[in-house]
Amino acid sequence: MSEAASEYGFGDIKILATTRRQDTRLASTYAQISDRIRGASQKNFEEWVRYLTKNPQGYYDVGGGVELDYFQWWKEAVRVVGQSNVLFQAFELLRESNPNFLRTWLRFLEVSEVDSIINSLQQA
Repeated sequence: MSEAASEYGFGDIKILATTRRQDTRLASTYAQISDRIRGASQKNFEEWVRYLTKNPQGYYDVGGGVELDYFQWWKEAVRVVGQSNVLFQAFELLRESNPNFLRTWLRFLEVSEVDSIINSLQQA
């Protein structure tokens, strides 16, 4: 990424990722597919989560549990561009506090006038 960015005149690379909390994403996904699951229940949901997180086949292969391993994503991003250039932020914070979510983004991107931007958006 750094090489490609430098070809276009960019020096530093930053990685900004907004993810859903794993527990929220898992529950939402299960709810969306539960009408197609014979025996859908809380017990079945918990078994499915264990399969995705504990069973190698569920984690790496058919289950896709590795997609939820944000720590692995973060570690690899930090290895490539450095910790100060990586921000992972939960989507749920956007719902809880839109100004705090945006403030964190803007500061990470080193945007000046963070407070005036947030204030102008809140007045709109």
